[in-house]
Amino acid sequence: MQVAFPPLHEAALNGHLVCLNLLLNAGARVDVCENQFGTALHTACLKGFEDCVSSLLSFGANPDVLCRHETPLHIAAKSGFPECLSVLIDYGADIFRKNANGLKAVDVTKDYQCKNILKAAGLYFVLSILMLSLVWYAIIKANLKNI
Repeated sequence: MQVAFPPLHEAALNGHLVCLNLLLNAGARVDVCENQFGTALHTACLKGFEDCVSSLLSFGANPDVLCRHETPLHIAAKSGFPECLSVLIDYGADIFRKNANGLKAVDVTKDYQCKNILKAAGLYFVLSILMLSLVWYAIIKANLKNI
């Protein structure tokens, strides 16, 4: 017996970008969580269809949705698809978000390139916070001199 998936999930599962976009343009709900794979975004990440991931995100898919105990970032990392990881990060996926087991995406991947992408994104985030802190410190220090 073959299980039927929602049409959007089916398009994402098979990398049918044209069908996916037709469904999205027709108003398909982008963040519906299906029992076996999660959302259509989870499904596209599972199969490594970077163009489908990008399209779903551009139509408002939540890159941080926790469905079936994982986020799309966890799925892409675990499945070894660095291109999907990069797209998710570009759309603001939280690289520090933990899955239901308390693990970050960097903890679940065995792929060297995926691990490097996630570590670089984490380092960039930390350096950005550090730079903002230094700017605020300089502003406060300059204002104290003027008092």
